[in-house]
Amino acid sequence: MTLTEQLQPLLDKRLLAVLLATVFWPTTVLAQEHLLPWSHSPGSGIGISSNDVLREDVRVSAIVESLYPPFAVGVERSGNAWRVFYLRPDARSLEEAAKREKPPVRCEIGIAPSLGAHIESIWEAMLGNAQIDKDYPLLIDGSEYYFSGYVNGDLKTATAGDAPASSKPGQLQNVVYAMRALCKSRDEKSRAELMRLADGLYTQLEKKN
Repeated sequence: MTLTEQLQPLLDKRLLAVLLATVFWPTTVLAQEHLLPWSHSPGSGIGISSNDVLREDVRVSAIVESLYPPFAVGVERSGNAWRVFYLRPDARSLEEAAKREKPPVRCEIGIAPSLGAHIESIWEAMLGNAQIDKDYPLLIDGSEYYFSGYVNGDLKTATAGDAPASSKPGQLQNVVYAMRALCKSRDEKSRAELMRLADGLYTQLEKKN
């Protein structure tokens, strides 16, 4: 089974959420180009919390709260060594995950410093541009994304619901799923896809500066 075939059910689910949102908020969904600031942690009942990802060596992270299973990804840096990591609850259901009887299952894989720096720059730009918007589309169905990272030495956090794939939040969400895919598959095709998505958004954001 190809990577595209593996991701198709998830992409179909995201497409449905976006189409529903477009019907109800046609003027705002298409203009969604930024994240929303947030200051609270994802619900403790999903089996993953901010404490699992907000560590000194973690440069950027994202927690995805969705239909089971939720998960988190991030980039760590230790000296010149960069790694992508992936976390998921070690549980068979949300009810079991909420008890937090076991730490999350974790995997990680090394990445090139240039890729790690691009991902960090993407998070910095998106978090730095997060803004309150009363017309921001509401989440109808789908996933909720909680992003965190350091901007000029300060921890910043922001959130978004499922976004159109062509928007900047949507592209950022695709980078999140590509990070998970690389950590799970550990193959060069997934690595190349992550590089393509990260470099594409990085180039867009750099042109704005």
